[in-house]
Amino acid sequence: SRFTHLIGYGASYYAYLFDRVLAGRIWSRVFAGDYAHTPASDIDALNPLSREAGERFKNEVLRWGGGRDPWKSLASVLDNGQTKGSEIEAIAEGNRSAMRTVGSWQLSDI
Repeated sequence: SRFTHLIGYGASYYAYLFDRVLAGRIWSRVFAGDYAHTPASDIDALNPLSREAGERFKNEVLRWGGGRDPWKSLASVLDNGQTKGSEIEAIAEGNRSAMRTVGSWQLSDI
């Protein structure tokens, strides 16, 4: 029996998990708000379908297409007061430090 279907599977699965973590962080920090850091009295004000959140994502990510470093787009969209400044700076660099920062985010954190 052959297992040729498994060749490249590891890289594909890693990319899937990496993208899932990024999407989860954007969702939790931009669209859903950060429930963990929001007082109970303000929870109802968080609206994942708000125009403000959509405009932020459009202006910081989508409008650039492929014309901007994706790390800078990620840093810009997450730079809304809910992510530490040191994390934003590391992400914007797009280097090993950015990978370490993103690697510290866990699926259970989102």
